[in-house]
Amino acid sequence: MHYQHSVVPHRERKLSATEGGPVVEPEVLTADEAAAALRITYRSVLGLIHRGELPARKLGRGYRIRRAALDVALTPQAAPCGPLIREVVTR
Repeated sequence: MHYQHSVVPHRERKLSATEGGPVVEPEVLTADEAAAALRITYRSVLGLIHRGELPARKLGRGYRIRRAALDVALTPQAAPCGPLIREVVTR
C-alpha cells in the first residue's frame, strides 16, 4: 500500500517567484511524483518499473526515479523488431 504525502521536504519544495527564488525541480522523484509528472496512476508507474520500461531504484519501501528517465520513457521508440505484419488481400 502506498500513501499520498502532502508534505514536501524544504530542499525539494518548488519556490515560487513570489518567494524570491527560482523554481527548483528535484533530480530524483518518488513513484507518486513520477506518476503526477507523467499524469498516470501510481500503479501504472509500478507496472512500467516492473516491465523494465522505466528504470528505477528500490530504496526502502519505495522507488526512486531519475527525472531524466521520465524523458527517456516519453521518447517515441522505433518500430519493434518482430514478425512482419502480412497484408491481407481480399478479392
